[in-house]
Amino acid sequence: MVLAPEERPEANHSNLKNVESQLRLMTKVFMDSADPIIIRDLRGYVLEINNEFQRVFGFSREEIMGQRIKHLLLPEYHQLADQVHERRLRGEAIRNFEAILRAKSGRLVPIIATGFILTDENEVPVGMAEILKDVTLIKKAHDKVKQRNRDLQQFARALSHDLAAPLESMRGLTELLLIDHAEQLDEEGRTYFQAIVGAVNRMGQMIKDLLGLAQIDNDLDEFQPVDVSIALEQALSNLHATIQEKDAKVTSESLPTIEGSESLLARLLQNLIGNAIKFCQNDPPKVHVSAKQCEDTWQFSIRDNGIGIDPKDQEKIFAPLQRLHAERVFPGTGIGLATCRSIVERHGGRIWVESEKGCGSVFHFTIPDQPSDLE
Repeated sequence: MVLAPEERPEANHSNLKNVESQLRLMTKVFMDSADPIIIRDLRGYVLEINNEFQRVFGFSREEIMGQRIKHLLLPEYHQLADQVHERRLRGEAIRNFEAILRAKSGRLVPIIATGFILTDENEVPVGMAEILKDVTLIKKAHDKVKQRNRDLQQFARALSHDLAAPLESMRGLTELLLIDHAEQLDEEGRTYFQAIVGAVNRMGQMIKDLLGLAQIDNDLDEFQPVDVSIALEQALSNLHATIQEKDAKVTSESLPTIEGSESLLARLLQNLIGNAIKFCQNDPPKVHVSAKQCEDTWQFSIRDNGIGIDPKDQEKIFAPLQRLHAERVFPGTGIGLATCRSIVERHGGRIWVESEKGCGSVFHFTIPDQPSDLE
């Protein structure tokens, strides 16, 4: 009887060596990974750790094997860790879980973890693995940037105050001159004085808008669930006088609840709807607000019947101080859309416009469906 090649002992021996070689390679990848890795059973007891875990946290394999690592977590993370564990047992892959662990030396180590279930060949769960990213240096850099932003915000406030004071003096003195010496001025002179007052007012508004723009990135309030329809109501309340004056009609569809800042979202909608009303010349303004879900984001749209925007100008309008029209035609500081972009990016989304000159515009912006810090 002649054995087929796959049945020969030497063939089986060769296959076994290939398997052993692959296992050695996988073991080396595991042990030499640049990030700490833990393998645990379904009850949470440690089965294996790699070299980087030992280096970062200072525990040897003998000290950590067979132990639960929950005691390494700071107490405020215990309840959240239990919730994450239950989610993982249900088959969810947990990404970007932020926590702080205490190393053997007592040093606090901020980490971002990714966890998933390990299964056998029949897809039956047999254990779980966690890959931990030590973000100590990133946190330090982030804290330094936050402090620098706070310093810049304080500087911006001081500068705006220092600039606003002389502007207010100029406005007051000019108005007094107009009142007390009007009879000594001819029509041209009064026009000049009124132009000075108008310029001072515009400069004051520009300083206010620039300060508001600078403060958006420094808004450190935690995001919370926001009913966008309530943010829209707030925006429309602030625009009530403009809507009445222009006889504008603003409609909306059902809007979702998302994670964000209600005040910033109201400001975003107020700027976009206010622009839609302002840049409408002939017919009464019509603005429609809608939203649709697209995979893991919500896409919001503000459609108007305004003058439209030339495609070549559609990118630059989101830059600060970029104006497409003369002040006498459409007054403004050129900061509104830059503020909109900053608010959207603060929420992890993007903003763009679809338009043609003379055919109205549709401003779109996206907001992630879930907060980005923890899935």
